[in-house]
Formats: sequence, structure tokens, C-alpha cells
Amino acid sequence: MPHWTEEIPNLKQNWKPEPDDSWNKGQTRVLEVEHWPFPEQRVWLVNTGAWQKEAQWYVNGVVQFFTIVGPIFQRQGRGVAGRAKPLVGIPLVGTGAGGAGDWIGTLLAALLPTLYDAAKDYNVDIALVLKTGPSFAAAMNARRNYLKAREAVWKDNLPGKLRAVAEDLAEHAKKGELVLFLGAGVSASAGLPNWKDLLELLAKRVGVLSSGDEDGQKVFEAFHSLNVLDQARLIADYCGQKESTIGQEVADLLQKYHHYSISHAILAGIQVKEVVTTNYDVLFERASKYAQDIAPAVIPYESPKSGGNWILKLHGCVDHPSDIVLTRSDYLRYNDSRAALKGIVHALLITRHMLFVGFSLSDDNFYGIIEDVRKAVRENKNRGTGDEPFGTVLALESNHFAQQLWHGDLNWVSLQMGEGATIADDRRLQEIFLDYLAFLTTSSTAHLLNEKYKGALSESELVLRSALQKMINEVDAKAKDAPAWLEIQHLVERFGGTC
Repeated sequence: MPHWTEEIPNLKQNWKPEPDDSWNKGQTRVLEVEHWPFPEQRVWLVNTGAWQKEAQWYVNGVVQFFTIVGPIFQRQGRGVAGRAKPLVGIPLVGTGAGGAGDWIGTLLAALLPTLYDAAKDYNVDIALVLKTGPSFAAAMNARRNYLKAREAVWKDNLPGKLRAVAEDLAEHAKKGELVLFLGAGVSASAGLPNWKDLLELLAKRVGVLSSGDEDGQKVFEAFHSLNVLDQARLIADYCGQKESTIGQEVADLLQKYHHYSISHAILAGIQVKEVVTTNYDVLFERASKYAQDIAPAVIPYESPKSGGNWILKLHGCVDHPSDIVLTRSDYLRYNDSRAALKGIVHALLITRHMLFVGFSLSDDNFYGIIEDVRKAVRENKNRGTGDEPFGTVLALESNHFAQQLWHGDLNWVSLQMGEGATIADDRRLQEIFLDYLAFLTTSSTAHLLNEKYKGALSESELVLRSALQKMINEVDAKAKDAPAWLEIQHLVERFGGTC
């Protein structure tokens, strides 16, 4: 069995921790990983391996961690990768092989107050990282119970108008009416280039632009004077000269991005079944696999299962380079080659409420889709929903003219911190908004009858759990022969129990 350090690429000389006696005795609990190969990250080990210890012992390890590294975060101030604050990832300590796996709910209830205090004391953002759907549901439930008497946490971080918008979107989600539309801005938070930067990187990659050219600046300016679709066409021509395709070059460039962002993770936790994206990368799919224990079906490459989640890739995918839509000719052929995909978006806009995140609304295909829907709905005065907006746009920039253009079709929500704030501050506000939306919509009950999560239940849930458990234990064996019992069995399994 290889040591875990051997699984980290480029970890210098397979560095292995050498703790002293105080670590082995559980006194010193925190040790930094030396020679970590990713300079934008720092990693610490925390000793959480102790069988049959009480929850506070595990929490104390987290407290010691923040006592040691908290001042480092405070000196650092802003986070890396353009974040407004440092982002600290904390696993659900001790629940792997550390001894607390049988009473996760109790540990969650003890850990959450410490995490909220640390976030405030050291001015950091904290991501509690969970491995399974039931653990996620239990954590959200414990968080909800903890914050019932602490409404100021949301009030202090999210303005009332934005909370009201999130609450309205949550109602759509609870009715099964909410669908997500994800643009390049979501993946930009994971370090991926936006469309303009992607084209520039491709142009340099295939030789359209060359920094060594004496006339490099003039060439650069001439290239950027072209329409972005014509830039892509020029790049495609150069790709042909090197026996490649622009789709393959895009795939090669983007496939090196493996780590999804906190925005991807939060969006994957929002209770929606249908997602549309113009992004080529697969980061949202990866985040969804961990958030929901199963990856969504990817249309048009897979058929979604009945009642299952799916994501529609409007402009292709890095896993299918030949389908990538980027040049003007790709757009002109779109109506013929992808009419069925556009039809899905038409139906979603008419029958659902679409939440746009990280999307600039400047895509020509989308303009065509909206115009088709306008003709189908707005011009039919007999439709009861004819005056309802098709969706809501989360915008990091306030654009009065854009709001005018989309007035009546889309609700425009500006996510801006105000005077003196940076784009990083505005992006963080968007994360908080989405986190609040996920907080409101998460209603999974997969932990309700699972003994290990019992400590995270509220008083009313404990009463319900007891009643359900009593029914399961006392039901006559003959009742299980009834056809309806199968439905009850499925329900109990969804609650995390067996019968």
C-alpha cells in the first residue's frame, strides 16, 4: 500500500511527515506539509485519529489548527487566485478512519460553531468538504438548526434585497421550476480563461500571434480589431496548417484544468435537475458527481434516466472536440446541426425559470433562442404566463442599457458590494448569494433514519424519526406482502433506513 504522499505529483522526494512524541500523544495536533508542489496552496495535517473519543476532542484539533494558521491568514489578507478572502478547506474531521464515522451528526453539531467563530475571528472563508450525499444533507440540516437563532449571520453578509431574490428563486426550485444556465464566468473562478483570453491563448498556441515578432504589437492590435468569431476563424485556418482542428486545440488547452471552484461546488448543491451551459469544460459535471453521488447525464452524448439530473452542453465539450462551437461558420451551421438542442432550451425558457450565472448574454445563438421564445409566448396574448420573465440574471457589473434591452424578459440582479469594492469582492458576494440559495433549497432526507447522523437532527425531526422507526419495527410481516409496501420500502430507503 503506497504512502499517501506518493500519490501527490511532484511532492519533493516523496516527503513523509516525521511527527514527534507530542504528536503521537495527541498533544501537538498540527503539522504543515513541506514541499507542497502547488505554490498557491498550503496544506496542514491535523491529528484526528483516536477511537472512542468524544466529539470535542476532534473539534479541539480544528481549534488548534486555526490558532496556529489563523494569524497567517490574517497577514495574508486577500486570498489567492483573485479571491477576496483566503479560502480554507476543512474535511469532516475524524469520520474517515479516525473513529467518528459512526456519530457524524454529533460531530457536525459540535464542529459548526467552531467553524463560524473561526471564519469571523480570522476573516476567512471556510469550505466544509463532505464526501457523500447523506453527509451533505446532514451538514446542511445541522447548519440550518445552528442558524435558526442566528439570523444575523445572513443579514450581515447578504443585503435584504438579495435575500429576497434568493428566497423567490428557492420557491421556484422547490416547485421543480428552476433551471441553471452556466456561462464562462463560473469556470473563470476555477482559473479557466474567458472567451477573449481563450482566443488569445489559442492564437499564440497555433502561431497567429508571436511575441518575438518586431511588429508584434501591431499584429496583436490587428487581431483584436476583428470580431471574436472572425478571430476564431483565423485560428481555425492556422490549425488546418498544422493538421489540427480548433476544437482539438481548445480541448488540449482546457483539459489541464482538473479542479472545480467553490462556485461549481455550491451550484452543484442547489436542488435542480436541469442545467444548460455554453462551457466546454467538465468541471461542473465533476462537482455534481461529488455533490449528488452520481454524475449528471450529458446531453447530447448521453440519454438522461427518468427523473435523473442532466446537463445540456450547447456548444460542445472537451471530451468531444469535433463538436466545439467557436467560429462564425460553426454559428451559422448551428441551426441545422443542433436544432434539437435549441428546442430543449426553448422548452425550458417557456416552462421553467432560468437562472443565469456567469453568462454575458452576448452569445448570438442565445439571442436567436430568446427571439424564438418571444415569438412563441409574447405574441400569444392568450397565454397566462405571457408577461412573466423567462429567468433571472446574476450580473457582477451594473449595465443600465443591458437591463433596458432585457427588460420584461429577464430579471436583472446586480451583485455589487458598492463603492470601493473590487471585482473579487463582488464575486464573493455572488458565492454568498448562491450559498444562501443552496441553503434554502437543500431538502434531502437521506440522513433522517441513518443512526450515524442522528446527532444533527432537530427536535421535530427526532420525533418524526422515532415515529417512523416505530412503524417500521411494528409493522406486521403480512403487510409487507401488499403491493403498496414496495413504495413504503423505497421511501424508507430514501430516508436512509431499511425495512
